[in-house]
Amino acid sequence: MNLPNLAQAAAFGRHVVSYSMGVVTALAATHIASPDQAQSAGDAINQISSGIASIVTGVTTLVAFGSAIWATVSAGIKAQIAAVQAHPSAQVTVTDPKLAAGIPGVKLASR
Repeated sequence: MNLPNLAQAAAFGRHVVSYSMGVVTALAATHIASPDQAQSAGDAINQISSGIASIVTGVTTLVAFGSAIWATVSAGIKAQIAAVQAHPSAQVTVTDPKLAAGIPGVKLASR
């Protein structure tokens, strides 16, 4: 199952809000709800919609920051060497003794 893309999620959200507002309008038109109740329900639906939009915006911002941090960590020389070492036939040799000491399995080449 594929997750919905951003356009699909936005379309779903718009549909839910418009359907909810239609229900409120129908309740007011049939005098099941008073005009004040319909106004309050409409305001509540708008607040919920705005709140969800704010939450989604916040979460996407946090995901962007998390992705940047992960990219920074995974781009480091130690992470790159570890990725190469994960390959069964790889042999990593470095010339920096400090780097070789910090990563298990790395061989130190003589200069």
